[in-house]
Amino acid sequence: MKKVWLPIVFAVSAPMAVASDRVDITQDASADGFVRITLVRGDLEIEGWNRNQVQVKGELDDQTEEFIFDVSGGDTVIEVKLPRNIGWNSGTASDLEIKVPVGSNVDVSGVSTDIRIANIEGGLEIGGVSGNIDIRDIQDRVDATTVSGDLEVRDIAGRISLKAVSGDIDVEKANGDFRMATVSGDVVGRDLVGEFDLESVSGDIELMGGKFSGIEGHTVSGDVDVSSEMEKGSTIELDTVSGTVRIEFVGKIDAEFDLETSSGSIRNRITSDRAETSKYVRDETLRFVVGNGDGEVIVSSRSGDIIVDRD
Repeated sequence: MKKVWLPIVFAVSAPMAVASDRVDITQDASADGFVRITLVRGDLEIEGWNRNQVQVKGELDDQTEEFIFDVSGGDTVIEVKLPRNIGWNSGTASDLEIKVPVGSNVDVSGVSTDIRIANIEGGLEIGGVSGNIDIRDIQDRVDATTVSGDLEVRDIAGRISLKAVSGDIDVEKANGDFRMATVSGDVVGRDLVGEFDLESVSGDIELMGGKFSGIEGHTVSGDVDVSSEMEKGSTIELDTVSGTVRIEFVGKIDAEFDLETSSGSIRNRITSDRAETSKYVRDETLRFVVGNGDGEVIVSSRSGDIIVDRD
């Protein structure tokens, strides 16, 4: 077991701030171990490399009470501990660069922390509050959560779960099973391939390019825009209260359509079929088939419009 504490922990009745200190430490570690990193505030950059070592370089927060670097068996713990009553805008926050074996399973948590992580093949779980999170080149599994910070994701594959409250989610060139959810933030996906579970309250959802094997989505007032290729036999099932749903099919269409809105309107730009309106209630329904009807497109809205189109 190898442990490093920097700077010295002061045994005093009240938290004592200590001078900012630079750290430059490297320890041998497992090629596919578990690495847990905790940084309450500051800038954090994590990168996988082809060495069975963990390296930490950079400046510690000038309010640091304890710096922990503990390598034990297959587990590594890196943590900068601060006083409980720290002023968030006081002093100088940490600025750290951490390198871990590329096969590591990494768990990162921060509060007011901007986090950038890349080149990890053993999976990633990451959580923040107000800092932005930038994720690139991750394999196996990605589970990222933030409150008001933005999530920017590029070139990942596997099981992908991205959640934000008021922050935006921006994903590009990814492949896998997607679960993306926000409250008021927007979700934008470009050139994604896989199956999608999408959820928003007031934020908008947009998928552009790529190819989907299934989409399930729910919004309250947010709009949903999809412009993508539909894999043969796939299902789209979207519902919203007051948001507008627009679907533009790229390439061949082979699906059965079931569209319904209570007080909005349905616009079909794929075939000549037109929506039917009830005699006594202002609702519209439209059912039609394109090709053999191998796939399904099911969309419902209470007051929002529904638009289906082809490129």
